[in-house]
Amino acid sequence: MQRALASSGLVAVMASEEDDDVIITTTTHARYAVVFDPLDGSRNIEASIPTGTIWGVYEIPRSSGGVDDGDGNAQQDVRAAVRQPGSTLVAAGYSLYSSALMMVVTVGQGTHGFTCDPTTGEFRLTHPSMQIPSRGACTWEVVCVLGRVVVWGGRV
Repeated sequence: MQRALASSGLVAVMASEEDDDVIITTTTHARYAVVFDPLDGSRNIEASIPTGTIWGVYEIPRSSGGVDDGDGNAQQDVRAAVRQPGSTLVAAGYSLYSSALMMVVTVGQGTHGFTCDPTTGEFRLTHPSMQIPSRGACTWEVVCVLGRVVVWGGRV
């Protein structure tokens, strides 16, 4: 993922929990910063739950001056671009790697799911306009609660 983003020509800086420091690409005046985190906990693998990646894309503020001015002098802390509030994200999503490769994306106008067609390697829209149901037997709160029940004391 890092190599693909760095070679895209669009990403100036990347950050992940897995790395000790941000990764600054060599792309001059790139517009975007990408943050990501793997969903690869050992509990997921042991329970046959898909592994994956959550990610977000920020636009780099024009005031940061891009990555490099050609002389190697303009790396004015593009690191700050990965520390913006979540409300400034221009895109976010997650990818799941299992028997099917799926990517869920939002760019602020709805959330859409895409599944990779293994015969072509292309992602196809398979879940348009995804939404969490407002009511029903299994709400988001129930999923969160049940996911943590094993670490709570008996009174909870």
